Amino acid sequence: TGTKTTISACNTASLEAVIGTQTWTTTNLNVDKFRNGDLIPEAKTDAEWLAAAVAGTPAWCNYFNNTDSSAKYGKLYNWYAVNDPRGLAPQGWHVPTEAEWNKLVKYIDAGADQFVKDVLKAQQPVEQ
Repeated sequence: TGTKTTISACNTASLEAVIGTQTWTTTNLNVDKFRNGDLIPEAKTDAEWLAAAVAGTPAWCNYFNNTDSSAKYGKLYNWYAVNDPRGLAPQGWHVPTEAEWNKLVKYIDAGADQFVKDVLKAQQPVEQ
């Protein structure tokens, strides 16, 4: 594993981590525009978030709708923003597929497959 620093399209420094054969960013996504420059609408309330989902339109919000949280946690995006053809991730990056997440989990913890299955099957959260 190793790390290097890059500058993204939104001109913010991002640290990369090579884990196994994959390269991951070590920062959470924190953009308010699609890759082509179009603005992603902000949902400032729970009602606006729900309205975007019902309308099938992209949206982002701050964690707990706290404007100070994006510096630490990045932004939260709905399914429509993540899957929009205009591209959510900066140039050269993409939102990981389920297969890529699974590969990361397997690399980090070979026993994780059974743990994930147990969590998904459980009625209550599984203690680790």
